[in-house]
Amino acid sequence: MADPTRSAPKYFVFDFPLADQAWLRYGIASLVPGKEQDGAAAYAIRKLAAAVNDDAGRKTAGRPPTHAETLLALRTLNQVLKWVALRYFRIENPGGLSRCRQWATQRLGPDAVDAVMTTFVDLFPPLEVKRADLTGEQFLAGALDDLNGRDLAALEMFLLFLNVNNPAAAEAEHLFHDGELRRRVSYLPFVTGLEKYLTEFEVVGTEGVSLPHLLRAPLLASPDSLAGQLAWIRDHWAHLLPDELRERLQFALDVLQEVDVARGGEPGPAPVLEFGPGPARDEPEAFSRDADWMANVVLMAKSVSVWLDQLSKWYGRPLRTLADIPDEELDRLAHWGINGLWLIGLWERSAASRTIKQWLGNPDAAASAYSLADYAIASDLGGEEAWRNLSERAGRRGIRLASDMVPNHMGIDSRWVVEHPEYFLQLDHPPYPAYRFGCEDLCGSPGVSVRLEDGYWDKRDAAVVFERRDDNTGRVRYIYHGNDGTSMPWNDTAQLNFLLPQVREAVIRVILDVARRFPIIRFDAAMTLAKKHFQRLWFPAPGDAGAIPSRAEHGMSREEFDRVFPAEFWREVVDRVAAEAPDTLLLAEAFWLMEGYFVRTLGMHRVYNSAFMNMLKMEDNQKYRQTLKNVLEFSPGILQRFVNFMNNPDERTAVEQFGRGDKYFGCMVLLATLPGLPMIGHGQIEGFTEKYGMEYRRAYWDEKIDREMVDRHERAIFPLLRRRHLFSGSENFALFDFESEGGWVDENVFAFVNGSGTERVLVIYNNAYDGTAGRIRTSTAINRGSADHPDLQSVTLAGALGLDCSGTSWYALTDHADGLQYLRGGRELCEQGLHTDLHGYQYRAFIQMTLLDGDPGRWADLADSLQGRGAPDLRRELLRRELDPVLSRVRTWMTPEILAWLEYAGATDQKPEPAKVPRDLPENLVTLATHLRALPRMKIPVGLGRGSRTELIALLENLPHSRCLQVIYLAELLGTTGSEKIGLDGPGRDLVTEDMGAILKDWLGHDHAAAMATASARLLAAHADSYRFLAEGKISWLADILTDPAAAELLGINTHEQTVYLSAERLDDWLQVVTSAALAHESDVDFVALLDARSVLLQKAKAAGYEVRELLRLLNP
Repeated sequence: MADPTRSAPKYFVFDFPLADQAWLRYGIASLVPGKEQDGAAAYAIRKLAAAVNDDAGRKTAGRPPTHAETLLALRTLNQVLKWVALRYFRIENPGGLSRCRQWATQRLGPDAVDAVMTTFVDLFPPLEVKRADLTGEQFLAGALDDLNGRDLAALEMFLLFLNVNNPAAAEAEHLFHDGELRRRVSYLPFVTGLEKYLTEFEVVGTEGVSLPHLLRAPLLASPDSLAGQLAWIRDHWAHLLPDELRERLQFALDVLQEVDVARGGEPGPAPVLEFGPGPARDEPEAFSRDADWMANVVLMAKSVSVWLDQLSKWYGRPLRTLADIPDEELDRLAHWGINGLWLIGLWERSAASRTIKQWLGNPDAAASAYSLADYAIASDLGGEEAWRNLSERAGRRGIRLASDMVPNHMGIDSRWVVEHPEYFLQLDHPPYPAYRFGCEDLCGSPGVSVRLEDGYWDKRDAAVVFERRDDNTGRVRYIYHGNDGTSMPWNDTAQLNFLLPQVREAVIRVILDVARRFPIIRFDAAMTLAKKHFQRLWFPAPGDAGAIPSRAEHGMSREEFDRVFPAEFWREVVDRVAAEAPDTLLLAEAFWLMEGYFVRTLGMHRVYNSAFMNMLKMEDNQKYRQTLKNVLEFSPGILQRFVNFMNNPDERTAVEQFGRGDKYFGCMVLLATLPGLPMIGHGQIEGFTEKYGMEYRRAYWDEKIDREMVDRHERAIFPLLRRRHLFSGSENFALFDFESEGGWVDENVFAFVNGSGTERVLVIYNNAYDGTAGRIRTSTAINRGSADHPDLQSVTLAGALGLDCSGTSWYALTDHADGLQYLRGGRELCEQGLHTDLHGYQYRAFIQMTLLDGDPGRWADLADSLQGRGAPDLRRELLRRELDPVLSRVRTWMTPEILAWLEYAGATDQKPEPAKVPRDLPENLVTLATHLRALPRMKIPVGLGRGSRTELIALLENLPHSRCLQVIYLAELLGTTGSEKIGLDGPGRDLVTEDMGAILKDWLGHDHAAAMATASARLLAAHADSYRFLAEGKISWLADILTDPAAAELLGINTHEQTVYLSAERLDDWLQVVTSAALAHESDVDFVALLDARSVLLQKAKAAGYEVRELLRLLNP
C-alpha cells in the first residue's frame, strides 16, 4: 500500500491552479523557485505578485492589486487540500480516482471525458509540460509516483473548481479563471459528477462526511478569509498533517500575520507586571551589586542641542559646546537634588539621517540622536575636550554624566556600514521585488553608495531594507533597518546582526569604551536584544512571526537559534563591564514585561518602569498598586531597580500628561519617594509643553519658564530629592492598604513606609479627583524568602515605623506637605493605625517621626486641644499653651495700632492715646517710643559739616517710611521680655518673635516685608551693643553681624563662583537701622563720630567689592 504520509506529486509550480495564459503573460518561467524551501517559494511568489501588479494592462484596467500573501496562503491551502484528498485515496479508497473517471465516462462518454482531460492539461499545464519534459499526451498517459496522469489531472480539476468558488481567493482568481475551460469542454459536468460520485462515500472518522464536504469545510468555516481558512485547518487538522506540511501551514500563517499586525498608533493600556509560576527556575536571581552612589541617583534628561539653544537665550550669549554650559546651570541642578545628567545627542550623528529629515520637509533638522555615525563626542558640541571640561565641572558638584548607548543599530552611513557591512542583517536581494532604490546616494564615503527605497519619499511604503552598494566591486546588499516591530522601520538606521559572535563582541567593546568615559549608561531599546525578542523580531520560531515583514521566511527553531546565540547578550555585557569598567551604572530602556528579568536575571542596575507613567496618568491606580504588590510578593529587590518617570523623550511632556496642578505634584512626590531611580524630563521642572524631537537643534516654541511650577518644586519636591537615601531602597519598604471608612480598600490611595538605618518615612497620596478618608493599619504581603521558596509576611504600621507601643509614648509626625507636626499616641498608632483625610490629589509625606520626651500627660492634654490638627512645632505649641498668659500680655505691647502710631511719628506732638497704649507697657518701652516719635523732628546739631548735615537730614526724613522706628521698638521689646520682670527664656522669646511676625504680616499685608522686619528686630536685639559701638565711632562690631547666620538673608549674603558677597543696598538699610537706634537710645551722641563711622563702614564695604571675607579683613586689620 502507498505511504499515506508521502508528499503529493507536484502539478502546478506554486501548487495553486495556474492558467497557461497567466504563465505566459507574467513570465512565470523566470520565477520558478530553484529550491522547494518555503523562503525561496515565498520570494518567487512575491516576484509573481510584483509582475502581476506591474502589468500595464491590469493597471490600465484599474484592477486591484494581487498580494503575495494571498498567493502564499493559496499555495498552502491547496497543498493541504491535495494532501488530504490523496490520503483518502491512498488509505480509504485506493483506485477511487480511476473509478471516479470511469463513472464520469459512463455518463458523459469517453470522447467528452478525454476532451476534458486534454483541454485541462492544455489550458492549465503541469510543470513537466511547461518545462518541456513531457507533452500533454505523455503526461496523461504516464504516472507520477503512485498516481497516473489522468487521475492527477482529475484531482487538480476538482481543486481548481474549489478555488474558483472560494470567495476568499477572488483576488487571485484571474490567475486561474476557468471560463475558457467551461466554454470548450464539459468541465463543469465532469467535476460536479466527480463530486456527486464521491459524496456517496464516507471518510472514516468524520461521522458521515464525504471527501468533497471535508475539502469544503475550511472554506465554509471562513468564506472570506484565507487566513481564517488556514487557521481552521491548524485548529482541526494539524494532528493529521505530516511535519513538513504542518510547518508550511504555520509559515503561511506567520507571513499573513506580518501583514495583519497593526503598526503605529497609540499604545494600548499598560499591563500589570506579573510573575508566573516558577519563574525563578527559568530566570535565576542574579542581581548586580550597586556601588554606594548608585542607590541615590536622581537623573535629569537634557536634549543637548535644544538645551544649549535655550541656555543661549536665557544667558544672552551664544553657547554652542558642552564647555559653554554655565556653572550657574550646574549649580542649579545640584541645588535641585539632581546628581545624574543624561545628555541626549552626544555622539557623532549620521549625515544621512540629517539629509533624510531635511528632504522630508524639515530644513532645520539635525540627524536623529539615535542614528549614529560613530561613538565619538560630536564635533559641533566641542568634541572630547568639551566633554572633559563639562564632566570635570559637573563632577565637582556631585553630578555624574550619563550617556546613551544604542546597541541595536547604527546609522545607514555609519563607519560600520562602510567598513563592516557584514555586521548587519541583510539579503542579497530585496525581500519584496517591488522595492525600487532610485534616490540619490546618502553616503558621503567614497566607494560606497547608500539609498533608501523610493516609497519613503512619497510616503506610499515603509521598506524594511535599504540598499548598500560597493561601487568598486558592484556588490549590492539589502540591509534591514532597525525595527522593534511596534511601528514603522527606523529608516535612518541599519540593524546589527547579533547572531554573529563578532558583532556581539564588537558592540561589547564599544560599550566598554563608553563605560570608561561615562559612569552612567542608558541602553536604548535594550529589550530588542534579549534573546527571546531578538529571535521573535528577526528569526521567529514557527508561530511567533508577524513583528517585522519578510522575516517569517528566515525563521529558526528555538534549538537552532540557541546554537548560534547561546547566551544572553546583556548578561555578558553586565559581567564584562563589572570586570573591565566597574563603578558604571547600567540602565536599560526595556518594556514588554521584561522589567524584572532585566534587573533580576540579566543583572542591569536599573530598568525603565513605564507603568509608573502610564498607569498614574490614566489613574489606573488599582493596576499600579497590583504591580507593586506583585513585585513585593515575588522579589522586592526589583522595586529599587526601577527607573520611574513621568515622561521620557519618546512621550508627551509631563505637563501635557499630568497637568500643572495637584495631580502633577502628587505623582511627582511618588516619583521622589518610591524606591528606584527618579528620572526627570527635559523642561519638566520649568513646565515646558513642547516635545523635543530627536532631530531638534532648538526648541521651536517660545516658552517661558513657569516660575510658579519651579517655586512649587522648590518647596515640595527638591527637599525630598535631596533625601533620596530614605526612599531609594526596598529593604524597609512596605505598601499599605488604605481602609476607607466604609470598610473597603481605597485603591486610589498609595501609602507606604520606607527608610534607611533608623530613620523612617510614611508617604500617602490620593491619585483621584474625589476626596477620601480612611486608616492605614497593615501592609500588603512582602516576600522575605526567595522566589523559589517564598515567605510572605505582612507588617503593621507601627512595626514598619519602629514605634514604641506603650501607653506613655507620643510622637510628632512631621508632614513635609504642609510643614506641620501632628501629635499621635504610640498606643493609638499600634492598635488603630493612622487615620487621615485626603482631598483629591492630596499627599502627605511624614518625613520625620520623633518620640517626644516629657510628661505624657502634658502631651495628652495638647492632643485633646489640637483634635488631630497639626502645628508648626509641637514643643513650641506646648510651651505656647503654658506661657499663654505672659504671651497674651506681650502681644498687647506690639499691636498694629502701636506700630502704626510709630509709623506716623513726627506728624503730631500728642501723647499716645490711652485706648491704644496698654497701661502695663514697661517704662523703657514708653520712653523709647517717645524718643522714636520725636526722632524724625530732632534738631540738627550746630557745627556739623555740610556732608554730615545732609546725610543726617536724609536719614531722619526717611525714618517714617523705612520701618526703622518699628524695628527699633520691637528689638527693645524682645530684650524686655528676657528681663527678670517678664522672665521669658530663649524659647519663650522665640514665641514672642513668632507672634511679632504674625502681627507684622497682618499690619504690612506682605509676607516678605514682615519676615525682614522681624529678622531685623531679632538681629538688633541679639546685637544690642552694636548701636552703642557705632555711636562711639567704632566699626569692628560689624564683623559679629557678618558672621551671624541670622544676618545672611537680611544682608543679602550669597555665593557666586565660590566667593561670598553681601548686598550693598541691604547693608545700607541695616546701617540706617543701627544709626537710628543709636540716635534713639543715646542721649549724648557724638554725631560726627557716629556719621563718620557709618561712612567708613560703607567705604570699606565698597573697597572690599562687597566680598564678605575681604570686608572682615578690613574690619579687623
